[in-house]
Amino acid sequence: MSSYTYEAVSANGANSRGTIEVASQSEALRRIKEMGLFPTRIAERRWGMTARDRVKPFSRARSLSLPFVGGRVKPRALAVLTRQLATLIDAGMPLLRGLRILEQQERKPVLKNVLREIGDSIEGGSSLTEALALHPKIFSPLYLNMVRAGETGGVLEVTLRRLAEFMEKA
Repeated sequence: MSSYTYEAVSANGANSRGTIEVASQSEALRRIKEMGLFPTRIAERRWGMTARDRVKPFSRARSLSLPFVGGRVKPRALAVLTRQLATLIDAGMPLLRGLRILEQQERKPVLKNVLREIGDSIEGGSSLTEALALHPKIFSPLYLNMVRAGETGGVLEVTLRRLAEFMEKA
């Protein structure tokens, strides 16, 4: 069993902090959600380290685990992925479910890992833009800003479709 510290927000907006003893980070996430809280930070508590080293946001720690050795994603593959996600969202599929489906179908290991980490980050309470921003070698500032605009305006599927068209023409 490991000890995890967390910061969370309740449905009424109250902030809370605590420590939980569980086997894994995903178990901590599940338990915190069962308490009716929305986690904003989960970190394994490590003894013998400075306080700053002990607590790391789970989304940042997860992004560092991705090996990019020869792992560039080709623009064509990113365009296809973007178009597929736009189609799923346009069909009424929830974003997280769409990402999980694309992850299962993806054959390229790098893209499969990126999709998994994006899904995990969103499941942890991040927006799509925040989750994508954890992978700057794959998602350009233009891509991130377009997605942010789509999320803010409530037209994510339209924005993703336009991004895909732009990438296919480039």
